[in-house]
Amino acid sequence: MKRFLLSLVLILAIPCMAFAGVQERVAPPADQAMWYVTVFGVKADAKFQQLQSWFNSDAGLKNLRNQCHYNEYTTDQIRFKRYKDGLPGLPCVRVQNEKGRVISEYWADNIPNTSDALYRGIRSALQNKAQGCLFGKRRRKSCPNRQPPTPPSTPPPTPPVGPPAGPPVLPPEPKAPGFPWLLALLSTLTGAGVGIYHGYQKERMDASAPGVAKL
Repeated sequence: MKRFLLSLVLILAIPCMAFAGVQERVAPPADQAMWYVTVFGVKADAKFQQLQSWFNSDAGLKNLRNQCHYNEYTTDQIRFKRYKDGLPGLPCVRVQNEKGRVISEYWADNIPNTSDALYRGIRSALQNKAQGCLFGKRRRKSCPNRQPPTPPSTPPPTPPVGPPAGPPVLPPEPKAPGFPWLLALLSTLTGAGVGIYHGYQKERMDASAPGVAKL
């Protein structure tokens, strides 16, 4: 009787364990809701290299990069062929939501001249994403879904903590600092003027005082 019960337990347990294993394998990855930022271009192109530098040095663009799947594809890579037909020009910066819809895109002469201008443009597009897709500074009536780039297959040796899912949070740019040197200069001039005035007043009082010899 015990052997029968044990066999029955094993028979019932094996399918349950297998089902649990399947459920674990098909569970969606934690980062599937992350957005995509992709830079396309020619490796030797100075403008493409400048874009690479911006995403590594500009505080706002680095913040955007850290919250998204970030990829760089050059024309000499096999993966570039997958996207070249859908690119409006090179170099190109494309921001897509988790479903692959293009939210902001700048390319060629439409790319701003400064990193902070590019950040402001992308931030504005994210704020107005409910109005449709933005391609640089021009809107199109139709906005097809474009397949998002595939994240690199080789993970880094020490995977960083995953960024939050959903649209990236882009705060406004910090205001430019004031001019402390100008305030210091004005303070110095004011102090000097007050000192000269008091000296002049003292000299007049000494000159007009009785018993003071006038030379």
